[in-house]
Amino acid sequence: GHLYLSSQRLVWWYDFDGKIGLEIPRQRLVQVKLSRKDLGGMLKNKPVLEIIYQDESGEEIVASMSDAAEELDQWYDLIQEVAKPKKKVDTSLHAADNRIVDTEDAEDEQGTEECPRCSKRDSIETLLTKGCSSCGWKSPRLRRQEVIA
Repeated sequence: GHLYLSSQRLVWWYDFDGKIGLEIPRQRLVQVKLSRKDLGGMLKNKPVLEIIYQDESGEEIVASMSDAAEELDQWYDLIQEVAKPKKKVDTSLHAADNRIVDTEDAEDEQGTEECPRCSKRDSIETLLTKGCSSCGWKSPRLRRQEVIA
């Protein structure tokens, strides 16, 4: 499968079934861990990425993934940044009333999302129906629809 991280979610695309196997909204990511585990049989001391997130009821769930150590290291770094979001404070506009403004949430509310490949922002509808206008990335669903058509 393939992991995709956008401005709104972390998605694992399952190639064998040709569908999304896991989808986690970014705001529900809690923690990420990288370790080595025995996975049974010949799979000894394999690198494992554990993604801890909260479900709708607030219960913590662990999703575990194994792959090449170098790739898991990169995913660990990316997800760790997302799991600990940093608020952007606009002190010039709201210093008088002491409010913290999360500018990333304001951008997301406008119906845009980052391309998983190049991180350029585009409308969610465009990314899902046409792909990224900047780098040409296409969602797995869109690529599969093109093959069928």
